[in-house]
Amino acid sequence: TGGLYDENTGYSIDATSGTGVAPHRLLTYDEFLYIEAELILEGLIAGSAKDKLEEAMEASFRQVDEVVAGTGTTQEVPVLTGSEEVANYIGAVLASFEGASAERQLEVIITQKWVSTFGDPVDQYADLRRTGYPRIPNPNASGNEYQLDMGDFPLNPNFTVQNNEFPKSLFWPQNELNLNQNAPAQKTPANYTIFWDN
Repeated sequence: TGGLYDENTGYSIDATSGTGVAPHRLLTYDEFLYIEAELILEGLIAGSAKDKLEEAMEASFRQVDEVVAGTGTTQEVPVLTGSEEVANYIGAVLASFEGASAERQLEVIITQKWVSTFGDPVDQYADLRRTGYPRIPNPNASGNEYQLDMGDFPLNPNFTVQNNEFPKSLFWPQNELNLNQNAPAQKTPANYTIFWDN
């Protein structure tokens, strides 16, 4: 995989390079439901944001079960859909959502969408840029704990970074800077904005 304008660092793939079990999905049903929940919350379409959030989380767990079932694994993997653990998890999220401020409700929706779209960094990055959520854990924290803010316990600020800076663009390729005498100085990705940020 690569192209005419790369540095020949790509590699070749063929029909045997992957199993095809988990193809890249551009927009999954559960992700569509999270988007609907956000639109309802913002008053752009009619409905109950809480009900749509619940439907989205249930669809997320069904998707996990479908992917596992499609792998043909010989491992014993528990079915998540309908389990007590999933019901408790969804109940806790909905309890955090119910009665919260609109801003907190947006955080809950986007955080659950982030959890469900693990492995799809483009949409996650776009949501973070748009909303500021989810709040990202600090990878340099003294412990290895990740805290998902459900409002049920105090957050340890050493583990969870609130409003941490994130890159708005990527570094200029060093090769380009070395070969082009008119190239600008290397940018700081957290400060260098792309045209749509201006």
